[in-house]
Amino acid sequence: METETNNPITILVVDDTPGSIGIVQATLEKAGYRVAVATSGGKAIQRAALVLPDIILLDVLMPGMDGFETCRRLKAQESTRDIPVIFLSAITETFDKVKGFGLGAVDYLIKPIAPEELLARVRTHATVGRLEAELRAANRTLGERVEARTAELRAANRQLTDEIEVRKRAEEEIRRLNAELEQRVRQRTAQLESANRELESFSYSVSHDLRAPLRSIDGFSQILEEDCRGKLDDEGKANLARIRMATQRMGELIDDMLQLSRNALKEMHFTSVDLSALARVVLGELQKTQPDRRVELVIAPDLVAAADAGLMQVVLENLLGNAWKFTGKQADPKIEFGKMIRDGVTVFFVRDNGSGFEMAYAHKLFGAFQRLHSSAEFSGTGVGLASVKRIIQRHGGEVWAEGEVNRGATFYFSLPAAR
Repeated sequence: METETNNPITILVVDDTPGSIGIVQATLEKAGYRVAVATSGGKAIQRAALVLPDIILLDVLMPGMDGFETCRRLKAQESTRDIPVIFLSAITETFDKVKGFGLGAVDYLIKPIAPEELLARVRTHATVGRLEAELRAANRTLGERVEARTAELRAANRQLTDEIEVRKRAEEEIRRLNAELEQRVRQRTAQLESANRELESFSYSVSHDLRAPLRSIDGFSQILEEDCRGKLDDEGKANLARIRMATQRMGELIDDMLQLSRNALKEMHFTSVDLSALARVVLGELQKTQPDRRVELVIAPDLVAAADAGLMQVVLENLLGNAWKFTGKQADPKIEFGKMIRDGVTVFFVRDNGSGFEMAYAHKLFGAFQRLHSSAEFSGTGVGLASVKRIIQRHGGEVWAEGEVNRGATFYFSLPAAR
């Protein structure tokens, strides 16, 4: 059972397609959630203000008022602005993640939605949402109590020569309230960690279930290619090759998705990391893959930062790996790793003179599965830079990029502990 009997979680499902509503509603109600339904943006705003759900599942493409405008209006109302919104979209390309998250959404799901993924996301965000609501309530209660105690102190100062004793009682009360709040935060943190572990387990399960049919497709395609080689014309052979290439690409996507999940959940251990030495190791491994290729490599010495060594290796493998890949067609390729000072903060950078990109699309670079070059032109799954962004953000830093088509690109990242 997903919810507590005395305090069930309510979910508002907003979709103009009865079939989609029916599937989502059945899945949620079977898991014990209370479900409310709205078939348009206007009805969703009215229903949300009346029901005050714990989560809103909001379809992006609806006639009249679309999901983005509905979300904006929900976030503009005081009674509904703190309700977590998860966008639903049938087509990945139509969902503008930057716009959606900018409007205040906490997540998005692509239709058709697997029931396990739907329940895992809802469970996680419901836990987070209730924790935040309880923290807000606790802060309000604490503020009210502090105000009450302050009033008592003023009254006591006016009426007694005993001010010190009154202050002591107030301080004891505040300490008790802080202790209670800290205990509740610890309990809710433990619940969030449990939810994260559950989500990680779900990711591994999905990965395993996806790999089995891929192996079958690839294996039988190989058997067909070997046993029927003489019976297939050139077009048949080409089609088999495309099937095998597609299964291999899907396998790479699964691996990258798992790596993205591991980077987000991995426990961090800060040490003094020699980034210069790490870069030399990464570039050395890349050189082994193409021993005949000549690339000018410039690595600044003594680049040291307080960071998690394993995660920083992932960052450099992705950034330097991209630089190596996108300078592949350059006559005189050059890759540089260095640092600079920007507004008093140490900023590291990886610069290359490769294919570059148009700055108008820079906001897409760090989104999962976002690619600015076709897979036929450059290999990859579009997950690497998303991993870089998550890792740098976990270090409390920022990551951004500058580039120009056919003039190269520079990726910057900061690590606050390196100040």
